[in-house]
Amino acid sequence: MTEMEINKHNVILIGGSTPLQKLLPVFFNKSSINIVAVFLDPIVDKSALMFCKNNQITCYSYSEIDEQLEQLNALNIDWLFNINSTIILSNKILNLPSNGSLNFHPGLLPSYAGLHTHQWAIRNNEKEFGVTLHWMEQGIDKGDIAFNKVFKLTGKETGLNLFLKCLKEGIALVNTALDYITNGKEIPAVKQDLSKRKLYTNKMAKNGSINWDMEYSNLMNFFRAVDYKPFESPTYHPHTFLDGKKIFFDKIEQSSEYEKLDHRRITITKDGQILIGLKDFNVQVKPNIKKSEFDKKEDLLVFIANSSMKLI
Repeated sequence: MTEMEINKHNVILIGGSTPLQKLLPVFFNKSSINIVAVFLDPIVDKSALMFCKNNQITCYSYSEIDEQLEQLNALNIDWLFNINSTIILSNKILNLPSNGSLNFHPGLLPSYAGLHTHQWAIRNNEKEFGVTLHWMEQGIDKGDIAFNKVFKLTGKETGLNLFLKCLKEGIALVNTALDYITNGKEIPAVKQDLSKRKLYTNKMAKNGSINWDMEYSNLMNFFRAVDYKPFESPTYHPHTFLDGKKIFFDKIEQSSEYEKLDHRRITITKDGQILIGLKDFNVQVKPNIKKSEFDKKEDLLVFIANSSMKLI
């Protein structure tokens, strides 16, 4: 056995979507890292699955974790990295690695624990955000912080480009951890101040109902956070109700080219644009016809024209 083989660190990766796809080569290209197994969703994570097959990396579905416990336990696992998976790992899994388990969290802890926190940072009009690599323990994002990175926000980020920013910074944090491991340095473990903890759930993130009492700036943040163009948002789609019918919108912008409408009033301009009255001024909205289940925009305009023109 060569010295290189003796010094290799056995690692399990559990992850999903773009973060796993981007980080798999990072682990694979570290000469001191031996990827023992990867757990993913084979239906969603096709690119990562293909990478594993092309590079002879053992790969399993999330559903196989428990049944592989005995086999993994015999492989002298040193580290476990969780990369963007949302499954809850048992203590039996977390205790597999002799050195510990680390989780890449695309948000700042403890104030942004949970899911889709980058979208909440936009909705909350934060001036800065960041990412965290933390030690894993039972519970959601509660473990000690190993590394984090804070960066400024411009106020113009969309959900997609902030997610990509978090991914870029997260890759750097994982690289830092791998350098520590390779060089035999102790990875930090800083206790979280859980009195400052805020947990964002998937249920909270899925609610796309528009609050027409919002100030315009907050309403714009609501739409910025969900903007993943050219892709679909992973969470909510902004919508409202008019006479019991659900109408979806893709875009909103301030308009001063029409007399001030009453609050929550919806109307159609002469050139076929849809306007809605906020408390202080009007906004022009772009409807998503397909999601609103109208055959064409004209059908939606006819419906609005024949409605009470009062939004809930």
